[in-house]
Parts: sequence; structure tokens; C-alpha cells
Amino acid sequence: MCSVLTPCRFHNYCDPSVLAWSHRWPRIKAEIQDYSADILCLQEVEEPFFHADLQPWLKSQGMQVCQC
Repeated sequence: MCSVLTPCRFHNYCDPSVLAWSHRWPRIKAEIQDYSADILCLQEVEEPFFHADLQPWLKSQGMQVCQC
């Protein structure tokens, strides 16, 4: 999920438009919803994104959230 790791120099085989956060975030949310998981573990989540976007969205989906 870490946007710092998505510049084209790391993923030069990808079309830059698919690396844009505006493209990735809706797909990440859809994938999380599709799992219908009881427990969800994520790695490489940037702290500002966690607090501003991910945590509120997960709570809006009825999930309890903890950051370890």
C-alpha cells in the first residue's frame, strides 16, 4: 500500500496511470471488501494514510481497528 514504493523506477513495467493513488485506493478498498475477512493484516501502510484514510474507512465498514 505504501505509495513511496510505487514510483516508476521500482515498477517500470507498469503503466504509470495504474500506480496513481487515485487508481489504487478504490481497488484496495474493493479487494478488502471482497475478502469478507474476520481478521485483516496489512503491511507497509504509511502512518499519515492510516490515520487519515484507512482507519476511518475500515471503521465505516464496521471493522475494529488496531495499529501494531
